[in-house]
Amino acid sequence: APAMLRLAGEAGVAPEQAARAWAEAGERFGLDALRAAAEAAPAPSPLAARARAESLAALALAQARLAQALLAGRTTEAAGVVALAREAAAEGGLVAVGVAVRALAALA
Repeated sequence: APAMLRLAGEAGVAPEQAARAWAEAGERFGLDALRAAAEAAPAPSPLAARARAESLAALALAQARLAQALLAGRTTEAAGVVALAREAAAEGGLVAVGVAVRALAALA
């Protein structure tokens, strides 16, 4: 995937290592669950569809930055943010996802 190749190039690692860091960031920080919630949330209007697209783009950026931090050996204390992300994913609405995305972006 282009995101993994970009991450590998920026971090100076093999694509396989970048893919592992990407997957670890997605699982560790609740990004995978948030992405699934954003994709499944109803978007009955053009504005809601735009909110979903922007949330998904922000999630990808946060995941890339968090994966870079993992590759660099930087750790982040994120228990509260991860709990928020998981709660937002369980709720499933675009508003909840947006709140969690902003919190995750602050970590990255």
